[in-house]
Amino acid sequence: MLAALEFLKTVREADTARVGVMGRSLGGIVSVFAASRSPAFRVVVDQAGAALTWNDSPAIQKAMKEAAGLIRVPLLAMDAKNDRTTQAVEAVVREVQKHGTGAKLILYPAYRPPEPLSPLIAPGHAIFAQPGAHLWQADVLQFLNENLR
Repeated sequence: MLAALEFLKTVREADTARVGVMGRSLGGIVSVFAASRSPAFRVVVDQAGAALTWNDSPAIQKAMKEAAGLIRVPLLAMDAKNDRTTQAVEAVVREVQKHGTGAKLILYPAYRPPEPLSPLIAPGHAIFAQPGAHLWQADVLQFLNENLR
């Protein structure tokens, strides 16, 4: 993400004053880390980042909290109540808020994907795949509109 950001700065048509970073699952983790390392990102959207690894990894808990504590731009964290855990996005929001930065948490009702998942993945984790987009896309667009005008 940081390399893509550097490339974007070379694109004449790009409005680099209005760049956000967004990811789901592992992408949510990477988005939090990227925003902690570059002030060029103006907003962050974390969709279920670390929800599958949080309970089993004190290292990811520590790293995510430390990174979130460095974020100084608005953050939107989202998850479904029936993901493996919502503690990851909740912790990220708390850490961002501790430093006076705006952070919003949305926990959606339990989600059931149209097709069965691996038994290792909680059904709620699939909300951010394409079939669940109709449930959250308006929230993301509103957040972006409010913070990237």
